[in-house]
Amino acid sequence: MAVATSPLIARSGWIFIAFAVLVAWGVHHYVGEIVAVPFWSLAVLLGFLFRDPEREVTSQPLAVVSPVDGRIVAIEKAHDTFLNRDATKITIKMSLLGTYRVRSPIEGKVMERWFSSAYRGREGTETGRPDSVSAWIQTDEEDDVVLSMSQLSFINKPYCHIQSGERIGHGQRCGFIRFGSQVNVFLPSNSRVLVREGVRVYSGSDVLALLIHT
Repeated sequence: MAVATSPLIARSGWIFIAFAVLVAWGVHHYVGEIVAVPFWSLAVLLGFLFRDPEREVTSQPLAVVSPVDGRIVAIEKAHDTFLNRDATKITIKMSLLGTYRVRSPIEGKVMERWFSSAYRGREGTETGRPDSVSAWIQTDEEDDVVLSMSQLSFINKPYCHIQSGERIGHGQRCGFIRFGSQVNVFLPSNSRVLVREGVRVYSGSDVLALLIHT
């Protein structure tokens, strides 16, 4: 199914593009069109980088879709310190030339979010993941998935647009990371992973794993 429509260029990029266009126009008008070419090219490049295309989302109710465009860099068993459980962790390194939109990996209810430079789990213990924004989403079948967006430098601060208690759709837009970063998805430990390390995935349309019910 297709997710709800949104501007062709993400709102998070409008200010950058507007500034680039303003500079390009000024150089073009006061200096010359030849000199302005690199500035116009930068404005076009920013429009490309901040594109926000629609994606076709799988209709499989137990499928976990990729939240971002990027490459799978790690698949491992790990301890999820957010929910204090054993989990399967899939790490995705976002592509600089991919879209910067973040989408919900599953359909369900947003149980909790973590916004801090030193995140703490439900029991008040340190998560060890500074400079990140994370959301705990629970499906109607009570499967718990944690989406954690990391900030690797000062330019790629992650933004989360969903609220605790809110219901979110499969592949729905839920965040944004300017110029890309790294995203971790924590799944129930018995999930069946369908991707492998090194594979490129696209947000909303590629399935990472299936949630297993016995």
